[in-house]
Amino acid sequence: MLALIALATTTLVSYAARSVMETHTSVVEVLKLVGAEPSFIAKANDKQFLTVGIVASGLGLILGLLSLAALSYFVAQAQTVGGGFLFGREHITMTLALMLLIPITATLLALWTARFTLLRALAHK
Repeated sequence: MLALIALATTTLVSYAARSVMETHTSVVEVLKLVGAEPSFIAKANDKQFLTVGIVASGLGLILGLLSLAALSYFVAQAQTVGGGFLFGREHITMTLALMLLIPITATLLALWTARFTLLRALAHK
């Protein structure tokens, strides 16, 4: 499941990076004429993709935590025995730690995908 999400993220970020390149074609051409390296041009877009990645993954984390809390509430209501968290109280720390790793991984994946896509597009021009 996570591989499918990573594939979708990579695909969307790749298309977004190509769109940025096409939108700013004239600026990129001027930078190339001045002598800018492809890594410099790609690095100029890193902040934008990093910001989008942080916001999107943070929103996903919040929605995921809310969904998990709601699900565990309804499971506890249905069981009436022991109650507690969906994965058991002893596993709550591990579950939350793994859930916090997802936004970090998604943000880094978005940043690396954007950089790789932009560098590859600049190499072909």
